[in-house]
Amino acid sequence: MKTGEVQPQPMVCCLGDTVPIGRAEEGIRRLGGTAAAIRLWKPAASSEVIFLNLEAAICGPLPPRAGKRFNLRGDPSVLDAFDPRVIAGLANNHVMDYGEAGLAETLDQLDARGIRHVGAGRALDEARQPAFVEVRGLRLAFLAAADPRFSPAGNRTPGTFPAIPEFLAESIAAARCEADAVIIALHAGMEFSSVPFPSTARVADLCLDAGARLVVFHHAHCPSGWRQDERGLVLFGTGKHVFSAADFAGGSRLIDRWLQPARRGAAWRVSLPSLSVRPEPFVIGEDGLPGDATEEEARSIRDDIARNSRRIARPPALAAARAQTLLRPSFLGPNLEAYLDMVRRHGLRLTWAALRGGLRAQGAGFRLLPVLRQALFWLLPVLILAVIFRRIDWPMFRENFTRAAPGLVLLGLLYYPLVILVGALRWRLLLEQFHRERVGYGFALKHYWIGLALGLFGPASIGWDAYRLVAAGRHFGRYAPGAAAIVTEKLLALVTCAVLVVGLYPLLPIEAGPAARAVLTTACALLGAAGLLFLFLLLARRRLDRFVSALAARLLRRAPGTEPPSLIEPVTSWRLLRGTLGLSLANLLIAALGNQIFFRAVGWPIPYLANLFVLPVLMFVFLLPISFGSLGIREGAYILLYGLFGVPPETALLVSFFNLAGLLFNTSIGVILMAAQGWMRPRTHETRTGNG
Repeated sequence: MKTGEVQPQPMVCCLGDTVPIGRAEEGIRRLGGTAAAIRLWKPAASSEVIFLNLEAAICGPLPPRAGKRFNLRGDPSVLDAFDPRVIAGLANNHVMDYGEAGLAETLDQLDARGIRHVGAGRALDEARQPAFVEVRGLRLAFLAAADPRFSPAGNRTPGTFPAIPEFLAESIAAARCEADAVIIALHAGMEFSSVPFPSTARVADLCLDAGARLVVFHHAHCPSGWRQDERGLVLFGTGKHVFSAADFAGGSRLIDRWLQPARRGAAWRVSLPSLSVRPEPFVIGEDGLPGDATEEEARSIRDDIARNSRRIARPPALAAARAQTLLRPSFLGPNLEAYLDMVRRHGLRLTWAALRGGLRAQGAGFRLLPVLRQALFWLLPVLILAVIFRRIDWPMFRENFTRAAPGLVLLGLLYYPLVILVGALRWRLLLEQFHRERVGYGFALKHYWIGLALGLFGPASIGWDAYRLVAAGRHFGRYAPGAAAIVTEKLLALVTCAVLVVGLYPLLPIEAGPAARAVLTTACALLGAAGLLFLFLLLARRRLDRFVSALAARLLRRAPGTEPPSLIEPVTSWRLLRGTLGLSLANLLIAALGNQIFFRAVGWPIPYLANLFVLPVLMFVFLLPISFGSLGIREGAYILLYGLFGVPPETALLVSFFNLAGLLFNTSIGVILMAAQGWMRPRTHETRTGNG
């Protein structure tokens, strides 16, 4: 570079993912060469070099890779609109979508037009080769690498340059010896996250320490922020450049809404060697091509980039932003939908392995899992309801609601507490058997109802059961018998449900479809497991009693010389089994009659036996710990199970809402009892203090 005179600094424009397929490809072809080039490269005006991620195979029709949800291919004609300033990064998770032949043709098509490219090759050595550009006396070296999970090249096999630390350090150091500045693009990170995760920051630091001056990330689908220090500049997310959301939404308005952040882009103009950065906002049109942003849109994109940059500079704020990202529908929705599709294609085991690998790749290990579980727990009901609501005929739903008989609906709601009265009676019987003490029905009913109120926002019945365990433990001074009572209650209730399902299945006009077969198979499996368990308890009762007593003594620090009651003997008692099974059956009979009332209210004459068949299945489904208050799960189960009997989805959804109203009515009674219990305690305390 010449000295002694001031020259304009070279400007590199970093663009994000360029996906010239589908509508975007049609738009380029429709506009034609010159007009298409003007539209494509307007965001990179006044830049000497354009560095982008070409995220598709550019080839003719070839067999796509099997098992992938999206295989991206652009016709070679799209390259006719590419600017000669372009350096195409090929290190991504789609360049190998059409196999070795697709990559080979992509390389040939780029070479034939003189478009420089980096990041993929016929072997690892070629994939690691930099592209050198001399601009205004400054020699720049460009590299591109991808997450090692994305089709890595081998010594003799084609693929992408894997972003392995030692490979990155070697390649950057070698390029630095031949250039004034090294720019490297990395296709890695969390999709749909506008803030970087720990692994992204670590890879960025590794590249800077190895000698890179500019580190560019893409793959997140949305613009992020930037960070600069004495080593260099990091752009943590460049977003999209060419992308047709409609081609990926599949006609779903919900998915299209999730993909809205991907329509907001920015051209990151970086001057070298000063590393001054200026993001120029743009928006991606319906045709998938970049277009001008309005003043309001541009201000919003700049504000988001500035906000993310401030977060990146402050670790506590960045950690909070990561947690918020995991809870956003725009992040969780597309990722959850992608993993559900993976389950359909590859099964649960491979999907779980992919999820674990993804978490490890982000550097957060299993520390992310509790956050993901919480995000799933709170957002899954919303997502399920969104899917259900899209498929419901709302005029018919409103018509069913207006025709419903108010008197019968009110009767069904007032009838609902009978289920709690019988449930409390069953719990009281179990407590008496396991504690060998008399239990007042008032005590059991009060705490059973309060537990219902507290358990509404917990997965399955965990909150309900935890409260009852604590209440009984404080009352009796022992916790193990109360835990055994709750476990026995669940097991015998499931056995009752299974008996009803198996017994009623032959009597009902149900088509033997996949859903019906799954229900029957599960019920038979439960009955078989219950029989084996009961036989095991009979044969090994004495040994199990000694083991459980010793375990309880260690865990609960039982006082020496006190002998706890047997926790196994009650389970093998016919009196307990007979009473609990009878009350569990009564509970289901009453609940089924309540549903019968609601169906009568909406004018749908469903047989009582159908309700008696569906309710046990619903009880089992509600035990799945994946939703608070079974919201979403209940509505989907009602539509699926009552659909076996020809009930329209609109009618089944309305009855499920009536049941939800009954649950909330019961919960409100529990809240009142809980509040009354809280009001009474201070007065009792004051009385005792005064008498003292």
